[in-house]
Amino acid sequence: MNSPKPSIIRKKTLEYMENMHVRISHYGHYRYSASTKKPVLYAFTYAVMTKHLYRDLDNISDETRKEWSSYLQSFQDEDGLFKDPVVADGEFVDFDWWGWRHLTCHVLIALTCLGVIAKKGFACITPFYDLGFVKKWVSERDWSTPASSNNAGNEILNYGTLLQYARDFHNDKKAGRAIEGMLDWLFKNQNPHYGTWGPDIDINKKMDLAEVMMGGYHEFLLFFYDKRPLKYKEIIIDRILSLQNKKGGFSGPHHPVSSACQDIDAIDPLVRLTFQTEYRKEDIKIALKKAISCVLSHQNKDGGFMFYRDKDFKYGHQEMYSGINESAMFPTWFRTLSLAIAAHILPDSLIGKFDWRFTDCPGVQFGKV
Repeated sequence: MNSPKPSIIRKKTLEYMENMHVRISHYGHYRYSASTKKPVLYAFTYAVMTKHLYRDLDNISDETRKEWSSYLQSFQDEDGLFKDPVVADGEFVDFDWWGWRHLTCHVLIALTCLGVIAKKGFACITPFYDLGFVKKWVSERDWSTPASSNNAGNEILNYGTLLQYARDFHNDKKAGRAIEGMLDWLFKNQNPHYGTWGPDIDINKKMDLAEVMMGGYHEFLLFFYDKRPLKYKEIIIDRILSLQNKKGGFSGPHHPVSSACQDIDAIDPLVRLTFQTEYRKEDIKIALKKAISCVLSHQNKDGGFMFYRDKDFKYGHQEMYSGINESAMFPTWFRTLSLAIAAHILPDSLIGKFDWRFTDCPGVQFGKV
């Protein structure tokens, strides 16, 4: 089977995203999938972030850039969070794997892609100015089970990203001290058996291991962005590699169907740790070549990517639903980001032929390695 050409992958991906564009009053109106009807803000952020990765934003006019950024800014509430009225009736708006804080972190990346800074600060981070609160809050996340530890990773990444952004883009020194306190606690409390955070588990139970390693991806990003050291790097690498299945995804060796989240949650730390240690470098390269093949196998003929095979997926709201094997904006962006991150250590591969562009802001799309 011939490998697809890089130019074709890029062209088809960008065409899919434009097919989700609803051409009404604002450019930013994008549907989440062909199954949905209403444009959602999440979908616009996925479009901007993906276009930026592929350098498709490089030649847009200043007027267009201003229009897009103004549209994004219009969603910022008085408390600083970005909120989309289309999905405001969703039951998960205050959750961190999907809701307003999660959306806000996406908008901040999209704004950075457009060269713009969010106008307002974030009220939700002000309690973290008290370092006693920071350590108490982190320690009181639900670390009791693998699944709850995974969820805690989303909570910590959202608040941590907002703190890093406020420090770096709003010159908020109190936020800077808060993120230092958060990372200090996390560094001291890494689990020595697998290197992330959570309960003691049997590492041979791969579903449990997958949960705690997925959670760890989120906290790792805060460390990687600030170039802070991690303990147990070799253990982290061993545990992640043990999760790869025969198809190249990271759902565990006995679970051949991997999601866009499971794959990037393994790919990103493997890549970034490769620049910090010589440990198992060749094994990591071999694993990533298989992973990239797996990621590309999720691209559909319409150019978009599916979240995982043979299942439908509702991401927080009915207007963010995709049917069985249907392309959607979230996995199209996240799987494209997986390719871009892996290209850091696979420059001679198919994905290494792209001229990827990353951001300089916290979150999930920064290029610091």
